[in-house]
Amino acid sequence: MGQSFYYGTDSELSTSGRQFAAHLVSDPAAYGVTEAQALEMQAIAQAYAEAYAVATAPQTRTSVAVEAKRARKRLLTSAARRLGNLIIANQAVSDTQLIELGLKPRVGRSRIETPTEMPALQIGSTVGHRVELGIRQLGTGTRGKPTGVAGAAIWIHIGDDAPPAGSDAWTWYANTSRTNTTIDLPHTATPGSKVWIAAAWYNNRQQRGPWSHAAQTYVQFGNGVRVANQLRAA
Repeated sequence: MGQSFYYGTDSELSTSGRQFAAHLVSDPAAYGVTEAQALEMQAIAQAYAEAYAVATAPQTRTSVAVEAKRARKRLLTSAARRLGNLIIANQAVSDTQLIELGLKPRVGRSRIETPTEMPALQIGSTVGHRVELGIRQLGTGTRGKPTGVAGAAIWIHIGDDAPPAGSDAWTWYANTSRTNTTIDLPHTATPGSKVWIAAAWYNNRQQRGPWSHAAQTYVQFGNGVRVANQLRAA
């Protein structure tokens, strides 16, 4: 069973903290929080991400920068835990929503099976640093998720070759309950760079199934490139 995002590594927290806040800001009422709470969380998450970047860059890494990162992390984890507990206690928020936020779902009494199938990935179009991604049932191309599946975890890698499935070389991008989604690649990725995308189904307890084959595209120079129903295995 997965843990809430604020138990992750410093690197994971830099990404997942901002994604948590972005979900809240997009629709505070859906999660039972106020707009002010969502905006405060966004500011705290962004401050940590900036402190993390400074503390890990070779040219700016100093003892002062590292301590500043630690202080921002303590603030972020405390605020996220407090707000996360409030959201989890709200029964109007579903387990699927909790997982999208990066929060550990509520413990249920019924048996939930771990997904056994890998998804198939389809890259629809790439415009600049934005990739349209379809997540489908393997062998059928069906848009709906398999029975018992709540959503898919997505990872990305920028480089000439796709890393092995499950390797630390992959960067976790997001959890999504949608089978059509958009990936915004890091702006540090230069046009022409090869991009690999992988995914795995997860259930309502955030237990993941096998990884998909890696799908490939490239960072574009600003012009949209249509790649219909394309699946490239690593």
